[in-house]
Amino acid sequence: MKPFDQMQPADRIASAKSTMEKVVDHFLYSVELRENNAIIVYSPTLTDQIPASHAASAFAVFQRGLRRMRPGSGRAAPCGANGI
Repeated sequence: MKPFDQMQPADRIASAKSTMEKVVDHFLYSVELRENNAIIVYSPTLTDQIPASHAASAFAVFQRGLRRMRPGSGRAAPCGANGI
C-alpha cells in the first residue's frame, strides 16, 4: 500500500472510510465494555453471587481490562474481530 500522501484522492477516501469504520467499532466496543463492567461492579445482583474471596481478583481483572481500553494508557489495546 502506498503512503497516504502519495495516494489518489479516491483511494484516500476509501482508506479513510475503512479506517473510520474500524475506529467507530472499536470505540463502541470500548463504551459497551465500560458500561457492562460498571453494571457488574456496582450491581448487587451479580456482586451477591461472587464470594468475597474472589471479589478482589474479579475487580482487578475488570480494572485491567478497562485500563487497556483507555486511550493514552501506554498499553496495546486487545485486538477485536474487526482487526483493530
